[in-house]
Amino acid sequence: MVNLLGVVIIICGFLIPYFLTLPAGRTIPPIIFFYVGFFLLFKPNKYLKISSSWAKYARIGVFMHIVSFLLLIFISLLVVNTSLSSIKFGYLLSIGMSWISKPMTQISEVLFPTEWIKMPDGSYAGTINFFRYNVTGFLDILFYIVVAICIGKWISIKQKRVQQT
Repeated sequence: MVNLLGVVIIICGFLIPYFLTLPAGRTIPPIIFFYVGFFLLFKPNKYLKISSSWAKYARIGVFMHIVSFLLLIFISLLVVNTSLSSIKFGYLLSIGMSWISKPMTQISEVLFPTEWIKMPDGSYAGTINFFRYNVTGFLDILFYIVVAICIGKWISIKQKRVQQT
């Protein structure tokens, strides 16, 4: 009863970093597969009608995550490339946007901190594995979907109460 292509693409998002490597050891970001998979999963079809409000709100949740992710990138570039990087406000702005854009990633960072390795030149480098990166990216999108559905249901309940009175 669900759009199987969306499910397959979401599963590919979990597997792609392990099997497809671009030049210079880079991988395709799995979050792109998650976006496409969730949009296809909640696309109206014969099982999921256009009038289904929860699917509409789920698509809105995925879109809102894309917007917040793009805002995070914009704010990070703004802070790094301007004088905002030298003041506390710029740091708080980028950290705050990171918490808004990637709530589950930030919660997992608090609960299970990243390992930091001291490099020979005295600097530190953090390590994160593909599995954690994939799961937290998936959970971030899922969080936005659930919040959007809850807000949408709350709005529809409020509208029904207003119409009844």
